[in-house]
Amino acid sequence: CAVVPSVPCKDLSCNFAVGCAHMPVAFGRKGLASHSTKKRAPVAQEEHQEQARVIVPCQSLSGRPRIYFEIAIFRGAFFGVEHQFALEFELQPEAAPKAARRLLEDCAAGRLSDRRFIQITETAAVLGGGDLGTPEAELGKGLPHDRAGMLSVRRNADDGGYILTLRPAPRMDRAYTAFGRLLKGSSHLELITAARDSEVREVRVVRCGELVQPASESRSRSLSRSRSRCGSRRN
Repeated sequence: CAVVPSVPCKDLSCNFAVGCAHMPVAFGRKGLASHSTKKRAPVAQEEHQEQARVIVPCQSLSGRPRIYFEIAIFRGAFFGVEHQFALEFELQPEAAPKAARRLLEDCAAGRLSDRRFIQITETAAVLGGGDLGTPEAELGKGLPHDRAGMLSVRRNADDGGYILTLRPAPRMDRAYTAFGRLLKGSSHLELITAARDSEVREVRVVRCGELVQPASESRSRSLSRSRSRCGSRRN
């Protein structure tokens, strides 16, 4: 199931026209998000637009699924959000099929919304998953933890949490399986790293979902790639 992100397109850095909601929602703790006062289009016009727009999963040129994490860094209960940004990842199911499928399902079901990173070190940030059950052991070979921004899981995990690397961590290759790479938002990782030294800062995934695009654009991109391949064959 594709999830339509509810933040402005410019924050998600998706190359395609993602299906953004008409009323952007401000970052905030669960149940405390405030809506903007921007005027909405007439109801009849919105219904017509929704019927005319068909949403399909947003994939990279490799055909792999892409997801986003909306991250908010809170500074205490009274100061509110200090930083807010989005991270965009490309998943590689062939590297760890069970982990990739589980993450897509968790995002689609909203199970990762308003979820806290329970541990942050110089190397990685751990997204808690004690209430997500015990996942199946991941037998996939996995990707190397050779850069910051890798999504990973423990091979024999006791809970359904996820790990985001904040710097290259080749030693994790033995006990962990990486299955996703950060595409956009690497400059924000330093903000997560800096939060580890503060007792009052809290880092949360406010929302996550699979990036989507209008079906018309998907068909036009496929058609343009087909034409380019045909042109290269003729040459």
